[in-house]
Amino acid sequence: MANLARSHSHQWLLAILRPVIGGRELQMAPAASLRDAWEAACRAGGISQEELAHRIAAHYGLRVADLSAAQPTATKLLPASVVHQFEVFPLREDNRHLFVATSAPIDLDAEQAVRFASGRTPVMEVASPVALLDTIALRYSEDRVVGTILQHIDDDVETLVQVVDAAGPAAITTADAEQSPIIKLSNLLLRDAMQQGASDVHIEPAP
Repeated sequence: MANLARSHSHQWLLAILRPVIGGRELQMAPAASLRDAWEAACRAGGISQEELAHRIAAHYGLRVADLSAAQPTATKLLPASVVHQFEVFPLREDNRHLFVATSAPIDLDAEQAVRFASGRTPVMEVASPVALLDTIALRYSEDRVVGTILQHIDDDVETLVQVVDAAGPAAITTADAEQSPIIKLSNLLLRDAMQQGASDVHIEPAP
């Protein structure tokens, strides 16, 4: 089955809007973003994005997402890379399911990515792209992630980082290495991950 959302074909919105727009076509550029597709659909139907979200949810038998009621623990199950790539947001979780907000409930790639990353069965709920992207920007911002880590750092944080002389490498013993700042920093990261209930830790180079 073709994944319409990933291929930038948003004609699936026609099925939802047909009772409103009749026989008219939904005009948009072939490579329009999902946000632009929603805006075009709302203009064509003369409806708000909130109403469109309710129509999409009813069409697919889903719930409308309540982004304001998202549980902080749910964000720990879905990494930022998945959230930003597929424009999804974790709302809440139980032992078997992760409830996720999306603007494209037909996006099979997003559903599979959420399942793989979280280890839970995804249950999609519908949110408008504007509200969804605003929430993602707020809850997955870099400053928020750094702030969460800093909350768990002890008062002696200044001992974790030291300036290294650029003149060249110095000979160190095994004992020195075991007490080096990088070892302490690694221990800090592992401790913070355990406190947050993380299943694994990923460290990626910044561009």
